[in-house]
Amino acid sequence: MWKKLSKKKKAAVIFIGFLIVLWFLIPFITKNYIINNSREIFGRKATISSLSFNYFTGSINAKDFLIYDENEKDTLFFTSKSHTNLNFFSYLNDDYIFENIDVEGLKLNLVFSDSVLNFSGLIDHIFNSDEEGESSKMIFENISIKNSSVTYKDKNINSYGCAKKVNIQTLKPFSASELILNVKTDFELESGGEINSQFTYDFKNTQYDIAFHSNEFDLSVFHPYLADLTYSKSSGGKYSSNLNANGFIDAPIKSSVKGHFNLTDVFLNDSTNNEIASIKDFSVGIDSMNLSREYFDLKSIKLDKPFAKFTIDNHSDNFSRLIKYDSTAASENSYSNLFVIAGKYIAAFINQVKVSNFSVDSMNM
Repeated sequence: MWKKLSKKKKAAVIFIGFLIVLWFLIPFITKNYIINNSREIFGRKATISSLSFNYFTGSINAKDFLIYDENEKDTLFFTSKSHTNLNFFSYLNDDYIFENIDVEGLKLNLVFSDSVLNFSGLIDHIFNSDEEGESSKMIFENISIKNSSVTYKDKNINSYGCAKKVNIQTLKPFSASELILNVKTDFELESGGEINSQFTYDFKNTQYDIAFHSNEFDLSVFHPYLADLTYSKSSGGKYSSNLNANGFIDAPIKSSVKGHFNLTDVFLNDSTNNEIASIKDFSVGIDSMNLSREYFDLKSIKLDKPFAKFTIDNHSDNFSRLIKYDSTAASENSYSNLFVIAGKYIAAFINQVKVSNFSVDSMNM
């Protein structure tokens, strides 16, 4: 039968056969290229269990994409399923548009050691290897991350936190040239509590606008940072809020806030794990707080069952003995201790804060 075919038909059959083979080979070749050259691409070892292309829609599907940490044993980044559409027409204009990025089962393990965050090395490698500013031409549209988790370990002070059931959705396209991120997110904390928010952040001028809601966030997750500065054995409580804020990270005096927050069952124990301070409930309702206009209008302040146990002897008192005055831990770990970072941030602008208009509608103590 083959011999009876004309040369043109034979050439057509060979060409079609070549395309079919190429159809199946391209994903296999691409997958192996990424695996074999992962250290050059990501600066880390990486693996992919399967990779497929849909040539009609321009979509890419990957399963079990894994990027290892620098020790090539621990997981840095993992996705069980991911789907991306490529806009090939945008390439004609020298743009790189990635549409409808769907990610499921993402696992991100962040580790802070000394002054280095492991994930920053991956980002730096990708952008430092950028050729002719190609990353600045990238545009990401409609990113959706579902059923994911993020863990954070601070080896400096033995702190650990985990966010699970993480869902993230971008609300507007994000490009490396404009650097304006508009995102909606919600997640649960392994230690307890739920958080959901919607925010916009401009990386160039540090302007932000955020709607933040939290429900019974467990404050004990911050105890390792407190223990870095004090001899306290334990501390904790619950934090809930519904706040709206906007301003500039680099110019906090231009910030404004409204909404409410409350702290419940807050406690602080000493070095022998005896309670020395607690609050049953503390809540504040904010009608409007505008730092630049020196305007503070509070709807309500409530304080229920505050408690403090104060003892004194010939040398000192129990609260003074709680502080690590002669410890070097705080200074050595100041780059990762949230209390130290927050304290420096507040100290940088607190002298600029003035209050010329202050009012409280109701107080209950």
